[in-house]
Amino acid sequence: MNVTLKETLAARGITLNPWTGLYFLQSLLINLALGYPFSLLYTVAFTCVLYLLWQAAPKVQKGVLGLYSLVAALYFPFSLAYGAPNFNTLLALHSTNIEESTEMFTIFPWYSYLVALFIFGLGVISVRRRITAAKRWGKIEALCLIFSVGTFFVQPIQNLAWGGVFKLKDTGYPAFRFVKDVIVNNNEVIDEQQRMAQFAQMKDTWTVTAVKPKYHTYVVV
Repeated sequence: MNVTLKETLAARGITLNPWTGLYFLQSLLINLALGYPFSLLYTVAFTCVLYLLWQAAPKVQKGVLGLYSLVAALYFPFSLAYGAPNFNTLLALHSTNIEESTEMFTIFPWYSYLVALFIFGLGVISVRRRITAAKRWGKIEALCLIFSVGTFFVQPIQNLAWGGVFKLKDTGYPAFRFVKDVIVNNNEVIDEQQRMAQFAQMKDTWTVTAVKPKYHTYVVV
C-alpha cells in the first residue's frame, strides 16, 4: 500500500520529503525560541516560506534559515525567562556589563542550553543540504505561496478590525515580529536614555534657604 501511495503522489507531482517535516519542526522551534506563544498558523506559514525559498532560491533559504536558527538558539534561554523582546529586556541589555552578563548565564536552567544546541544543530543540517536541480512549480507551490502571503496579512487585518491601524509591519510572523520588536524597543530605549541625559544636565530650579535640622537621618542601603 505504501508503494501504491508513493506512486500516486508522484504521479500528481507530490513527493513525500522528510525535509518538509524538518522545516516544520524548525519553524515551530524558532517560533517558541524567539519568545512568542505557539501558533500553528504561523508555523505552517513559515514552513511554506522555507519550502518556497528552497524551490526558488536555495542559497537564500540556507542563509535565512541558518541566521534564524543561530538567533533562536542564542535567544532561547532568555525567552524562557523574559519572553519576547520588549522595552525592559532591551534596557537591561544596554545597562548590563560583561560581568553581569556572565553571571546571567548561570541563572538559566541547564536544559535550555540543550534545546538551544538542538535548534542550532537542526540549522546546521538544513544549511548543509545539497542543492539539487529546481523543479517546475505546481499546485502545491501555488497553494503554499497563497497561504504564506495570506497569513502575512492576518494580524494587520485583525488590528484594523479591532479599531487599530492597518500596518504591514505588525504581521504576526515570529521571524518578522522579532526583528520589528528589537528595532522598535531599541529605539525607545535610546530615546529614553537621551531624555534622561537631558534631564540630568538641567539646573535645579530650587535653592535651599536655611537648614537647621533637629535630627540627623542616615539611610543605609
